Amino acid sequence: MAGRPRKATKVLELSGAHKKNPNRSRPNEPDGNGIFPSVPPSHLNEDQHRHWLEIVAMVPAGVLTGSDIMAVELLAVLVTEWRNNYYEFPASKLARLSIEMGRLGLSPTDRAKLSIEKPSANKFAS
Repeated sequence: MAGRPRKATKVLELSGAHKKNPNRSRPNEPDGNGIFPSVPPSHLNEDQHRHWLEIVAMVPAGVLTGSDIMAVELLAVLVTEWRNNYYEFPASKLARLSIEMGRLGLSPTDRAKLSIEKPSANKFAS
C-alpha cells in the first residue's frame, strides 16, 4: 500500500504548513516553468477556448505557471464535453473532471486548503 502523494512545496506554503513546520520544505523541488499564457492554445475549438478562459479566471491567483498549460487544457476539454453531453457524460469522466478541478484548487475543499494573504486595505501599511 502506497502512502499519500507528496504535496507540492507551493501548496504547503499557501496552506501555512511552513509556518507550523519550516522543515517540510523541499528546496530541490522544481518550480513550474514559465509564465502561464493569457491566451488559450490555438488548436482548441471555440467551446474549449471559452472554457479554458473560464477556468483560468476561476483558479486562485498565483497557482498557475507555464507547466500547467496542459492541465488546464485537459480540464477545458472535459468541461466542454460535460456541458455538451451532460446527460450522457460517463461517471468515470465526471470523476476525472472532479479530480482535475481539485488539482487546480477549483473545489471548495481544495480551496480551503490554501491560505493566501489578502492585500492590506491601507496601501501605506507594511
